[in-house]
Amino acid sequence: MQTTKHLIIFCILFVALEHVECRIFSSPNKNKTKAIATTRKNSTIEVIHVYHYNNNLREKNKKVNKNVTYTFPDGTKYYGQFKNGKLDGTGVMTWTNGERYEGHFRNGKRSGHGIYYFADGTKYFGQFKDGEFHGEGVMTWKNGARYEGHFENGEKRGQGTYYFTDGKKYVGPFENGKFNGKGVLTSKTGTRYEGRFFNGQVIGYGVLSMANGDVYAGVFLNNKFHGRGVYKYANGDLFQGNFKNGKKDGKGKMVYADGKIQKGIWKEDKLIT
Repeated sequence: MQTTKHLIIFCILFVALEHVECRIFSSPNKNKTKAIATTRKNSTIEVIHVYHYNNNLREKNKKVNKNVTYTFPDGTKYYGQFKNGKLDGTGVMTWTNGERYEGHFRNGKRSGHGIYYFADGTKYFGQFKDGEFHGEGVMTWKNGARYEGHFENGEKRGQGTYYFTDGKKYVGPFENGKFNGKGVLTSKTGTRYEGRFFNGQVIGYGVLSMANGDVYAGVFLNNKFHGRGVYKYANGDLFQGNFKNGKKDGKGKMVYADGKIQKGIWKEDKLIT
């Protein structure tokens, strides 16, 4: 019996994560530049002259601790709280490319809970630290994909759940934005893999249960059966032996449902001796 067609099913089940770039604030201008800030007060507009220097917003001889609208030299706008020369408290920042952040600032950086809207329709809702995604959060893509879980320094890291656009779902640990560790990958058709992932690939021991009832338990390498394993067919037949690149290859034993046993050497799924 051929295992190739079932390997193809598994390869279709497994696809790489979409890559999303995590934007951070641009480096502050080292030269002193002037920005204009306005705030509504008693239905009038109060103009405050603010200076932007080394990521600090300073008003001459005075501190501002109220909601103010700031327009930066590059067109970026901020409306919110300002404390001790820095963005601090709740605020909204918008960029000229259409991106927007709504949430909390601390000491001049995004910190605490907030929502970041990317220009391409991607959205992040969750915790921030020092301007980056950090803590529990949810990221959704315009195509319908979604990640729920932990972030660290702007990347998916720790326990999380990734929902694919075609109904597949991965539950398990992430590292550097990729599947890493022991996780579970399922499809809406009923195919299920539970086992080891490394750097986004199926590598190590795992169990693949297919929708047709076939089950493979053994070693994987780069998303393929590779090494010692047991392949049990839905009709009761069973192969125990070595696999290479997704096919029976090397010494093995075929145990048929009727009790017949066939030992030998296989090459690319074919018994040769």
